[in-house]
Amino acid sequence: MATYFRFAKDDEYVKEHLTEEEIKEVKRWQSQKLDYEFSFHTQHEAGWPLYIIEPGQRGRRNRPKINLKEPTYQILEGKSLSSQSIGNDAKEVAKASLTELQKLASTYYEGKEEEEEKPVQLVAQCAVWKCGSLQCKGRQITELVDENDSKQAATSEAWRVGHLKEMPKCKTCKKLNWTFVEMRHLGINESADFTAGDGKKQI
Repeated sequence: MATYFRFAKDDEYVKEHLTEEEIKEVKRWQSQKLDYEFSFHTQHEAGWPLYIIEPGQRGRRNRPKINLKEPTYQILEGKSLSSQSIGNDAKEVAKASLTELQKLASTYYEGKEEEEEKPVQLVAQCAVWKCGSLQCKGRQITELVDENDSKQAATSEAWRVGHLKEMPKCKTCKKLNWTFVEMRHLGINESADFTAGDGKKQI
């Protein structure tokens, strides 16, 4: 599959893959007076070829190209160019704006680097309670608890019974019919979920 673009600051492909700061750093864009475009495509043997495409030449084989991965600024298959002016302009663009063209090429040929997934930091614990009313079908409430309460919630039936008096009523059945389910670690990315007040979230 081929990608075609003009190396111009208003080109959609360029704007999609270069940042505004990188676009400002470009030293030379291709001439607006010459009718040609550039292309990347995956059916090549090696390197990061930047193909030079003249009008009517899309999809043709053995197009003239410049290797951006190990640049020599020589146009390979250059005999197929009908316009020497286009060849000269493409070489000057590659020399002056190599950094930006290499970014476009590496993104296309190598793909974007995957961000390393960072482990979730455990910052708190929560008690999970389930409503026993039939109409609620097991809906739950999660409650942030401190370290001392988390140990008691997990091991002490007496603590749970006493703590039920402090629990809010179920939003669905309006009853106080909670049953303790488990203690659950709360990841740092989940901490913002507790917005019901008093460290409780009904789900």
